[in-house]
Amino acid sequence: MALAQESARLGEQKEELLRAQAAGKQAAATRKQLEEQRQALAALGQQREALSQRMEKGNAFCKACEEAAARLPALLERRQALEKLSAAWEELARRKARQAAALEGLSTAEQAAAQKQLLLETVSLRLERQEALLRQNAALQLAHTLEPGKPCPVCGALEHPSPAAGQETLLEPRQLESLRQEEKSARQAQVKAAALAASRKAEADQAMEAVSQQEAAWKEAAASAGDFTREEAAAQLAQAAALAEKAKGEAARLEAAKEKLRALEKERDACQQRETSLREKLSALEAQAQELERRAQEAQAACAGLDHSALEEAIQAKGRAYDAKEKAAAQLLQEAQEEDAQRERAQAALSLAQQALEKANAQWQACPTPWEERPQLPQLRQQCQTLRQESLTRREELGKAASARQALEGTLQEARRLEEELTALEGQLSRVARLSKSLSGSNPMKMPILQYVLSVMLEEVLGSANRFFATLSRGRYALRLKDGPATRGYGGLDLEVLDGASMLPRSIETLSGGEQFLASLSLAFGLSDVVQNHSGAVRLDSLFIDEGFGSLDGETLDTAMKALAMLQSGGRLIGIISHVSELKNRIPCRVEVNRDAAGFSHAAIKT
Repeated sequence: MALAQESARLGEQKEELLRAQAAGKQAAATRKQLEEQRQALAALGQQREALSQRMEKGNAFCKACEEAAARLPALLERRQALEKLSAAWEELARRKARQAAALEGLSTAEQAAAQKQLLLETVSLRLERQEALLRQNAALQLAHTLEPGKPCPVCGALEHPSPAAGQETLLEPRQLESLRQEEKSARQAQVKAAALAASRKAEADQAMEAVSQQEAAWKEAAASAGDFTREEAAAQLAQAAALAEKAKGEAARLEAAKEKLRALEKERDACQQRETSLREKLSALEAQAQELERRAQEAQAACAGLDHSALEEAIQAKGRAYDAKEKAAAQLLQEAQEEDAQRERAQAALSLAQQALEKANAQWQACPTPWEERPQLPQLRQQCQTLRQESLTRREELGKAASARQALEGTLQEARRLEEELTALEGQLSRVARLSKSLSGSNPMKMPILQYVLSVMLEEVLGSANRFFATLSRGRYALRLKDGPATRGYGGLDLEVLDGASMLPRSIETLSGGEQFLASLSLAFGLSDVVQNHSGAVRLDSLFIDEGFGSLDGETLDTAMKALAMLQSGGRLIGIISHVSELKNRIPCRVEVNRDAAGFSHAAIKT
C-alpha cells in the first residue's frame, strides 16, 4: 500500500516536471514577445517625439494666428474710420456739385434780370422822352392830328402846307400806345427775372451753407481717422491672410496627428494588456518552479526510506501507466496554460507534496539504509538542478516584464499628456478655423481678405481719381465702391458712379463712351498719384494716353485738354497717341507719323 502511494506520488512529480518543461517553452515565447514589445515601444517613442515637435509648431502657429486675430479688430475699426471719411468726402463733393449748379443758375438768373432791367430802363426812357415832348410842344401834337382834306381845329383850313415840327420826331398815338405796352411788358418781365434771381440766390446760399456744414463733418471724420496709414493696414492684413492660408494646411496636419495619436493610444493599451498577461504568466511559472523544487527536495528525503527494488518496480509500473496515459496528459498540459487552472493544480500539488513529505519523513525514520546510498539520488539531484535553473530563468523574465511594464506606464503618461495638448490644440484650431473662414470670404460682406486689402488700396486710388473726374465732368460725377455684400460670388471691388444731377448712384456701364474714357483717364491719373506717393523718392514724371479722344464732343475735349494742361503745368510730361485731327490744332509740339506712296512710315517733329 505504501509502495503504491509512493509510486503515485512519483508519477505526479514526473507529470509536474513535464509541465515545468512546457512552461519553459512558454517562457521562451514570452521572452520573444517581450523583445517585440521593446521594439514597438522604441518605435512608439520616436513617433511620440515627432508628434511633440509637430505639436510645438502647431502651438506657435496658433499663437501667431491669435495675434493676427487680435490685430484684426483694430484694422477693421480703422477701415470704418476711413470709410466714414470717404463717405464724408463724397457727400462734400455732391454738395459742392449742387453749389456749383446753384451758382451757375444764380449767374444765369442775374444776367437775365440785368438784361430785363436794361430793356425796361431803355423803354421807360423812350416813353418818358416822348411824353415830355408832347407836353412841351402842343402844336407839334396838334400837327400830328391833322389829316389831308379835313379842317384844322384852329383855322379851319383844309390844306396844311406848313405843320409845326419839333427837333425830335414824335411817335404817332398808336406807336406811343405800343411803346406804353412794351414798357409794361418789360416791367413785368423785370419783376419776374428779379424774383427768379432772388430764388436762385436763396438756393445758392443754402448750397453754400450745406457745403460749409459738410466741410466741418469731413474735418471731424479726418480727425477721428488719426494717423492711420493704408500701408500699415495693408501689411497687417496681408500677414493675417498668409496666416489664414497656412492655417488651412496646418488644420489637415493636426487632424492627421490626432488620428495617429489615437492609433498610438490603442497600441499603448494593447501593449499594457500584453505586459499584464505576461507578468501574470511569469508569476505563475515562478511559483510553479519553486513548488517543484521544494517537492523534489521532499522526494529526495522520501527516497531514503524506500526499498530500492520495490521502488524501481513501482517506477517502471508508473512509467508504463504514464505511457498509456500520454495523450491524456498532453491534453491536460494544453489546458494547464490557462492561469486559473495552473494555480489550482499548483495548490493541489502542494497539498500532495505535503502529504508525501509527512509519509517520507516517517519512512526515513524507519529506514536503516542511508539515503545517500540510494541509486535514484543522482537522477533526483539532476531534476532539482534543472528546476532551480528554470526558477532563475522565470525570475529574470519576471524582472524584464516589470521593466517593460514601467516603460509602458511612462508611455501611458506621455500619451495622456499628448492627449491634453491635443485637446488644447483642437480649441486653438477651432478659433483659427473661424478666423480662416472669415478671412476667406465667409463673412456678412462676402469679402475675402485679398479683396479687402485691394478695396482699401482702391479707395485711395478713387479718392485721388475723383479730383480729376470732378474737373473733367464739370463737377457732375464721382466714382465710389459699391456698398453692401455681393449677391453672387465675392464682392468688394465693384465700382459705381454717383451722379450729381440726380444725386443717385448708377452703374458705371450707363456712362457714354466719352464719359467712360474720362473715368478711365481719371483712374489712370489717380493710380499714378497713389503709386508715386507709396514709392517714396520715385516719381512718375511721364504719362502716355493711347486713343480715346475720338469719342469726346468738342466741349468735353476742351475740358480734357485743360485738365491735361493742368497736369503738364505741374511738371509732368503728357504724351497723347491719337488720330483725331482736331488735336493737331491744340497741341503745338507733336510727332506726326505719315505713310508715303511706297507704304513706308516716316516720323516728323512739328513745333
